[in-house]
Amino acid sequence: MKGLAIVGLMVMLTGCATNHGAPIDDDLGKITLPDGATYVGDLVNGVPEGYGTLKSAEGIYTGAIKQGKAHGFGKTVSTDGAVYEGEHVMGEFHGRGKLTLSDGSFFIGHMRHNKVGKGTMFLNDGRAVDLR
Repeated sequence: MKGLAIVGLMVMLTGCATNHGAPIDDDLGKITLPDGATYVGDLVNGVPEGYGTLKSAEGIYTGAIKQGKAHGFGKTVSTDGAVYEGEHVMGEFHGRGKLTLSDGSFFIGHMRHNKVGKGTMFLNDGRAVDLR
């Protein structure tokens, strides 16, 4: 599924909750993880907190961070072309958002624990499907 790369990226960000021995430079607000992923942004005691960007093999997340996890509004662009822009709760897509797939179809509505909830799916052929 196209959204799996996005979920993988969120798991990468969740791994930032501790630095696991990765080099930290609090002055620059940058962490490089052992797998090569990088986080640039606000740090509190070496942990991502505030606002930042995580770049990994799965894609790029930019947005609000709390205790090393996506929390609040943010945008994830995965390498497979899927994009999620919306609310996050402790590392999960949760709340109002828009998920656009690489084929051009998109969902606008509520996400719940990384899954599509109530909202509308707009298919790339022009049809709209209400999801409840």
